[in-house]
Amino acid sequence: MGLNQYRDEAKRFMEEINAQDENISILFSMFGEEFSILKETSLDSMEEFNHQVYDMLFILFEIAAKFELDLDAEWGKGKKHKEKKYCTNRENKAVKYNKLVRDKIPEICNQDGKDVIIKELSNKEYEKCLCEKLIEECEEYIESRDIEELADVMEVVYAIAANKDVNYLDIESLRQKKREKRGGFDKKILLIETRER
Repeated sequence: MGLNQYRDEAKRFMEEINAQDENISILFSMFGEEFSILKETSLDSMEEFNHQVYDMLFILFEIAAKFELDLDAEWGKGKKHKEKKYCTNRENKAVKYNKLVRDKIPEICNQDGKDVIIKELSNKEYEKCLCEKLIEECEEYIESRDIEELADVMEVVYAIAANKDVNYLDIESLRQKKREKRGGFDKKILLIETRER
């Protein structure tokens, strides 16, 4: 199945799901709002940025639960058809990317008959590129609402966590604590406004 056909199938699937469960549409809207806040968050304030990432992660887990997704299985899948977009190169012309890519992308490019120029990032560069990658993947997810894009967002979130020596269980613990304190999104509540008493 080609990438365009895959996206068409995913969109049809999402339309059917949204028609059945309004709560999923609300969760997607909330994710979009949190992402907008993330884009406005200064990278100079990593604590604030990380807090926003955790909020987005919380919503992603809720979406995954609605679809009964096994995220570990999704992360483990090979997505070669998607990764090829990073190294398509007709007529053997050089294509510049200057972006963080998955570890096996250079190997895939070589197998496709392309030479690659890469560099290993410093810790500071890596942190900045991870934040940029998160924004890129979130934009793709919001645009397509494709479950595969959701897995890509999670991959970047986990890379950010690993870079800060935070593991999956630490993130899950924070998510559970926040859920216990502030609840989830199961009741489909849309806050319209608040007023002082």
